[in-house]
Amino acid sequence: MCLSRAAGPGFEGESEVTGPVAGVFLCIGQGPVTGQLELFYSRKGTAEQGLVRIDALDTAEYFIDFTYRFHYFEVPFLLRYRPAKRALALYAGVSLGVLLAASAKGTISNLPVDVDIRSDMKDTDVGLLLGAEIRTQGGLCFEARYSRGLISVLDAPEGAGAYNTNISIMMGYYLF
Repeated sequence: MCLSRAAGPGFEGESEVTGPVAGVFLCIGQGPVTGQLELFYSRKGTAEQGLVRIDALDTAEYFIDFTYRFHYFEVPFLLRYRPAKRALALYAGVSLGVLLAASAKGTISNLPVDVDIRSDMKDTDVGLLLGAEIRTQGGLCFEARYSRGLISVLDAPEGAGAYNTNISIMMGYYLF
C-alpha cells in the first residue's frame, strides 16, 4: 500500500491518496551490507479540494474535488544494512520511475470530470528512498519506506513543479 501526495510550491493543501504497490526484489551480495534491486508497479497521486478560479479573468469561483492518479513502473536500487539474518534491516537508495498513465477524476461544481493528463506529466520520476524491513524466521518480511521525488512530475516551468512524496507499507516473502 502506498500513501502519497504532491509536494512543492502551490501544493501545500493537497491531501493523501492510497494506491497499490506490487513487484519483485533481488538481494545482491552477502553479509551485513548488500544491494537490492526491485521491479514494481506503484500507483501514486494526490487529492485536491476547495474553491479555485480557473478562467483567465479570475471572475468566477468553482468548487473542485479531484483525485489525481499516476501509474508508474519503478526500478529502485537500494543499499541495505542488516547486522544479522533475522535483525532489522535499514536501507537507502534511488528509484527511477517510468510513467505508464495519469488521470484526474472528480467534480467541478458538481459536474463530473474524468481526464487523461499524461500529456501534462513528465515521462520519468527520480526519487530517494529510506526504509526499514523486518524479516521473520519463515521468510516473510514487512517493510516501511519513505520516498521523495527529486524532479517535478509536472511538465511545468521552473518553480511550479510537483514532487511525489510517498509512505509505503509492504509485505513480501524471501524464496531463499
